[in-house]
Amino acid sequence: MKTEILKLIENAKAFDKTKNFASLAEIVDKYKKEEYHTKPGKLSLKNIKSTSETAYQRAIFLSKETTLNTLSKVTWNDLELPVVFSNSPRRRCVDLIGKLNNKTPVLCELKFTSSNSYYSNSPSPIYAVVELLIYYYLIKDNCEELDKKEVFHKDEKVISFKWSDFNSNSIFIIVANEKYWDYWLKRYEKQKNEIRLWLKSLPLKVCFFSSADFNFKEQKGNQEKYSPSVLEKTEWTEVFCK
Repeated sequence: MKTEILKLIENAKAFDKTKNFASLAEIVDKYKKEEYHTKPGKLSLKNIKSTSETAYQRAIFLSKETTLNTLSKVTWNDLELPVVFSNSPRRRCVDLIGKLNNKTPVLCELKFTSSNSYYSNSPSPIYAVVELLIYYYLIKDNCEELDKKEVFHKDEKVISFKWSDFNSNSIFIIVANEKYWDYWLKRYEKQKNEIRLWLKSLPLKVCFFSSADFNFKEQKGNQEKYSPSVLEKTEWTEVFCK
């Protein structure tokens, strides 16, 4: 599977000329299973300082459920979980984990932008797909240990799940806000057919969704810490590849 993932990463370069893909390929190429007992850090949800992607992640999780307009409703189980056993402070962590109709596992990668100045440095949707590929590869290699070692957050808002339930039939989602998609959909307009072919070659199905825009700076105001919210805007619309 490692060789297949590396080939898919190499092909992804055709859609985004960025040095970041080399670092992603290196994660896969140099990956070795370790025995280090990993645990997620303390979960901070309601009292945070972030007004960017972390706020977006926390707000979605706090909403408890999201409706995917072409699929169904997702109940969120947990967030920001490491998928490898390592003592590295920069372990690969998944953004959100949930279940569709309380049965199909959902792995969700988030992207968020709140200003035009961020676009030039914004990780692309293709980059996000590669991240999901890597997470899938690492989960498949570590799922038994992740379940055995109970790599989940200990919080009343967390709903239990099994890492071993993830497979190629799970739902893999990339979600971003409208401002993010306004930029990337225009950029990919001439490459749609090529990107669709590349997506079909993946060992998993990836869906792209758009959420409403949120002004977390406005929500925070003058507070040092606050509780971010999606303001009951909990329906996502499928975009790009349908």
